[in-house]
Amino acid sequence: MSAPIEALLRPPVEQSAIATHIALALLGVGAPQVLLLPGGVGYGLAAACSVRALWLSRRMTRLLRYQRRLRVLPSYRIHPKKLRAPQGELFLGRGFLWDARHTQRYADTQRTEHSHFDRRGLAYRSVRATVDAVSTTPLKPLMAPLNSQWLLNPFPPRPYVEGSPELHGVGLFEKEQDVTLQQAERVAHTFVVGTTRVGKTRLLEVIASQDIRSGDVVIVFDPKGDGDLLARLYTEARRAGRAGEFQVFHLGFTEQSVAYNPVGSFSRVTEVASRIAGQLPNEGNSAAFREFAWRYVNVLAKVLDVLGEPINYQVLLECSTDIDALVVRYLACVARQQQAEEWAEQLAELVESEAKMPTQYKGRDRTAW
Repeated sequence: MSAPIEALLRPPVEQSAIATHIALALLGVGAPQVLLLPGGVGYGLAAACSVRALWLSRRMTRLLRYQRRLRVLPSYRIHPKKLRAPQGELFLGRGFLWDARHTQRYADTQRTEHSHFDRRGLAYRSVRATVDAVSTTPLKPLMAPLNSQWLLNPFPPRPYVEGSPELHGVGLFEKEQDVTLQQAERVAHTFVVGTTRVGKTRLLEVIASQDIRSGDVVIVFDPKGDGDLLARLYTEARRAGRAGEFQVFHLGFTEQSVAYNPVGSFSRVTEVASRIAGQLPNEGNSAAFREFAWRYVNVLAKVLDVLGEPINYQVLLECSTDIDALVVRYLACVARQQQAEEWAEQLAELVESEAKMPTQYKGRDRTAW
């Protein structure tokens, strides 16, 4: 649309009108003869001008509050214990219903002629620089009023909330309310989009905290490795009395990480070899080496499965480097299953015999030979 719906970014032109009405009200009360008015009419004029001045003051204050909110994002804090929503709902935060008015207001803030609302003035930058400079000196207590979010503080610091002040400022008149989501609507995926430092992680903390308190299973994948997020999740688990259920899987901190066996669970034993050999390249001459690795690991996995021993990377590594011990255990298991008679005595005689082992088996276990 070519023209704005509301003129909320204009200068506060009501100032001169307010001053004029106040002056007329004073004249009507103190010196009505200057206006060539009798006393009673002067009082009436003073009352009318006062009412008009109050109305203009209210409109100007509303305008200035709106323009200030576009620059200053108010601080918002909530205790974790208060992160509760009605039964069957999920608390997301506070907000307002966005409509065409807010779209127009936000579009107005992005226009070039209104860019000064995004920039701090020289006085503000100078004061904040001075406050930061004396923050490590004995004069720091004197600057405490300038570090508060008090309404009368003309140079308040930017609160640690991040995000865009304009997105909240355009809804100043509609009043923010609690925003909740029906738990029944969470069966589908939720995609949260945002640039850096706009509150995506904070939203995750809010949602995860409520799920932890409600007793649900919460699984968080964090590619960034955010330490603050990990600490928050652990703290919430302790507050909910579920610290014993809290588990962390991290390849960089194996001592604190829980164990995970990617090859220990399978429906067919051949899946073990497929998962391991699948990490090898399969192009060109590499296919032959991959096929050999698959066959070798598959034999080891089948033997371990017959023996009923656990299958994991460490066991497969030990068996591949010292296969004689695995062969001995496997043949002993087969002999017991076949109920072979006196196989142990025959094996002992073979081991204690003076028969020479082939050169390629020199140094190996005679039992496996």
